[in-house]
Amino acid sequence: MEQDQSKFSIESQDTYVRNGRMNSFGIMSISFSNEMPAIEYSLAGTAEWEVEDGYLITTVTDLKITNLTDPALDKIFNLQDFFPKNMSDSSEIIELSSNRMILRSETDNQLYECSRDA
Repeated sequence: MEQDQSKFSIESQDTYVRNGRMNSFGIMSISFSNEMPAIEYSLAGTAEWEVEDGYLITTVTDLKITNLTDPALDKIFNLQDFFPKNMSDSSEIIELSSNRMILRSETDNQLYECSRDA
């Protein structure tokens, strides 16, 4: 996702379990301007999920964000503080097959493409 000079991306491995639980591990990269280098964060989280009327609804139950680039920066700006517990998101399921899922987030109207590992 890009807006003005800011860039934000997440690449994660998400595992949806039949019991309505999800585990997620990944890397998030944030650049606040073209003049600043990107900051990378490690993400590890758990969530609850359900499908309702063609929407995937997820509620984060736990999220750990670790600054990989410059941990000392967390004393000034700790990204973990900006993510409340039980944060929920609803995404319209645009495509769903045995190896691919495309979602459109109601929060930011962005498309998210997911593929299944072999």
